[in-house]
This record gives sequence, structure tokens and C-alpha cells, in this order.
Amino acid sequence: CYEYCVCMQTKGVYKYTIGESNSYEEIQQIKKNLSEKFKEAFVVAFLNGKKINTQEAVKISQKQK
Repeated sequence: CYEYCVCMQTKGVYKYTIGESNSYEEIQQIKKNLSEKFKEAFVVAFLNGKKINTQEAVKISQKQK
């Protein structure tokens, strides 16, 4: 299991977040590994504890390089 794992409930559905990184490439690798067991896995992004658009997160990540 990854170091960072959180369970949330949204509209009666349990959702789990697994993994944490400022690197989009690292997150894509985590997703690829998880997709072998969880075909519906997808990437979500958070900034200061609030969910943000994934494309915006990619732009922020690229600026930090």
C-alpha cells in the first residue's frame, strides 16, 4: 500500500485516494500500477486541500521543474 491513502464518501459512494506526489509522471506511474487491479482508477489533483482541475495541476507541476 502507498504511504498516503484517504477514504472519502461522496453522494453515498466511497472513494479512495492513493499516493501523493508533485510529479505528474510519478502519479501516472502510480495510476498505471493501480489500473492493473482497479480498471476505473483515475487521477485527481488537490491544491491546499481543495480539489482542482487535473490539467491545472499539470501546468503547476511543469512550472515547478
